[in-house]
Amino acid sequence: MRKTMFILPLASLLLCSGVSASSASREARYASEEARLQKALTGLTPGKPQNCIRLRDANGTQSFENGKGTLIFRVSRKLVYRNDTRGTCSGIGRDRALITRIFGGTQLCRGDIAESADLVAGFTGGSCAMGDFVPYTAGS
Repeated sequence: MRKTMFILPLASLLLCSGVSASSASREARYASEEARLQKALTGLTPGKPQNCIRLRDANGTQSFENGKGTLIFRVSRKLVYRNDTRGTCSGIGRDRALITRIFGGTQLCRGDIAESADLVAGFTGGSCAMGDFVPYTAGS
């Protein structure tokens, strides 16, 4: 019984150090993704958040795994929309597609549900709800 009592604290200590290491690597990944996001928004000025964007403007999607589930919809060189989603739509634009469920209309709006999907393997991953669409524009 003494061996069990010794093993449990040791196992607990090892588990805590593993969690700490994975937490540190996650924080490092978030910081790297946040830097990549800031680079994508360099030279652009944020505007007033909007509830919706036209579906035709929801092109060129980039995903940033920065802990906020940020998506960028690139309309042109001078206009992008930033959306901090609620949920886990990770990997969009790299190896996954964004599938949205639109109920009528021609707009993508705050609260609309989206899923990340691996189209090659044929399965969906996490889902998320759209947040506000913040336009970022380049100066004239």
